[in-house]
Amino acid sequence: MDSTYPSPPPSRNSSNIFRNQDGSNTTPRIFGRQRFPHAERRLQKNNVSPSDIAAIGITNQRETTIIWDRETGKAIHRAIVWQDRRTVDSFLLWRLTDGRVHATDATNASRTMLYDIHKGCWSEELLELLNVPASVLPKVMDSADDFGETSKKLFGGAIAISGVAGGQQAAFCG
Repeated sequence: MDSTYPSPPPSRNSSNIFRNQDGSNTTPRIFGRQRFPHAERRLQKNNVSPSDIAAIGITNQRETTIIWDRETGKAIHRAIVWQDRRTVDSFLLWRLTDGRVHATDATNASRTMLYDIHKGCWSEELLELLNVPASVLPKVMDSADDFGETSKKLFGGAIAISGVAGGQQAAFCG
């Protein structure tokens, strides 16, 4: 009996460069626009003000990588994705805090394969081997931690951000 696994069928989008409706490439601007109109509409529709919200948290799929200019917030190149275009936690957090916080949690950092889960820090050995400057990586914090607060201009007031977790871990917590 052959113990090899069959190759998966080719994907319709095997290049992982997703196209927008207008034919342009998916770029990180879709991962956290400057404003968050859906959230704003929900707050307005339900007559909720930012002061009514104790805190928000961020959960994400964990397989997308973006590098952006810390001064402008613009992507340097297209996002590297894995068949999924859900929001990247550190990029969304950076956008929500108007560039004040560049952080992630260990569940997300570990998926980069650059984070040493035993030492609880980015692996200097791997960063050196792959020529990744530590200065571009987010600060790694606990999943339940003080990640700052949203910019007041986004929702008409600041909202605390007190959690970040990868999808599976977040689902476990409910």
